Amino acid sequence: MTTLTSPQLGIWGEQLLRPDDPCFNIGGYLRIPCALDISRLRLALRLTLDQCDAFGCGLSVSPQGEPIQTAAPPTKLEQVDLSSTDNPESEAESWMHRRIAEPIPFDGTSLLRCSVLKAAPDLNFIFLAAHHIAVDGWGMSLLVQTLAANYNGETPPVTTPYQSFADADAAYLKSDAFDGDADYWTSRFTSPHDQLLPNLAIDRGSGSISRRRSFSISRECFRELEVLGQRAGGSAMQVVLAAIHCCLSRLHRRHTIVFGVPVLNRGTPAQRRVVGMCTSVLPLVVDGRRRRFDELARALALDLRQAYRHRRFTAHGLSRRLGLNAPVYQALFSYERHDYCVKFDST
Repeated sequence: MTTLTSPQLGIWGEQLLRPDDPCFNIGGYLRIPCALDISRLRLALRLTLDQCDAFGCGLSVSPQGEPIQTAAPPTKLEQVDLSSTDNPESEAESWMHRRIAEPIPFDGTSLLRCSVLKAAPDLNFIFLAAHHIAVDGWGMSLLVQTLAANYNGETPPVTTPYQSFADADAAYLKSDAFDGDADYWTSRFTSPHDQLLPNLAIDRGSGSISRRRSFSISRECFRELEVLGQRAGGSAMQVVLAAIHCCLSRLHRRHTIVFGVPVLNRGTPAQRRVVGMCTSVLPLVVDGRRRRFDELARALALDLRQAYRHRRFTAHGLSRRLGLNAPVYQALFSYERHDYCVKFDST
């Protein structure tokens, strides 16, 4: 690839503003309660990278601030042995938290990191981290599935080259559909500055280290959310988003909040097999005035369906058209369902 795609350009610009900020690192780890064959894992990683072209390029910055893509050295498997520490599992988690907070630079090297941490002979962690400009959450799940299949000697999922998505994106930018999508979004943001929420703004002078706070709901509760969503003509997603809007609206005393809602942006079956950065963000204006909760959820379902038809026009492109140096949305709501259910050997 010689140029960045539309979804990548927004990340590129944001990262240049904060070059040492790890805010665009994504990743996670697999907890594997069995012994791992490191030689097989190293081979599996090499095969996986051969099948996923998005990680074959490194990025660097030209003197004019433009992206330069060059072939990057392949990602090496890093080995870390923590089995002799007092609390190996806790040490492994601390190590991974520190690692994910390290910036992945635009210096021409690989945008993917892969490490295996040994906590005990029968307990290992596989840690993966990547720059978001190279891959999104859906792509990471495909990467994990491909890595596990290659390790097990199985047929990996069929992946589509990222170059095919880049070609489709380039054609879109020259099409009438692009102009129509641009008109749609600009017509919905005639006064974007009035919709910004200063007390939710990011302090661009400080680093942004990802911190996850987790909690679980019962399967029965989730089924109830799905039923509520179906009654509203959507899914559990609209119910959760409506609830978050109610909380933020009361907290900040605002009826209207602009949510950024990431969507897969993979319009064909082939694109759903792309390992790369395809996700776009829909800037959704949510107005809760004079609406019951069920009415708000129903309106969200309708608005999302309409906005999804114009998903290829990026929120970054909209900000540029409106002359903004910040995202048009005030809060990001990401509702993702990815498959990370994999086996290594029989575990």
